[in-house]
Amino acid sequence: MWSSILQYANDAIFAIDLSGRIMKCNASTEKFYDYQPEELLGNQYEMLLPDIRQKEFESIRDNLLFGEQSMPFETERLTKKRTS
Repeated sequence: MWSSILQYANDAIFAIDLSGRIMKCNASTEKFYDYQPEELLGNQYEMLLPDIRQKEFESIRDNLLFGEQSMPFETERLTKKRTS
């Protein structure tokens, strides 16, 4: 259940399926990524990643799939206005 706490959190929050497709995202995605949530739904999360960050995402996803925790880190993402 996508609670109102997640929906209106100040951080952009995504629910991504095992293939990397965005299933849900909250209202803050507009603030951080310049996309309305409905523009992202059904798309691959990789659309928000610069080429140099693709392997990073794959590694994090694989760790989570195997039950490992992901440690906090700084990264870079693309916005609607900055797509490369």
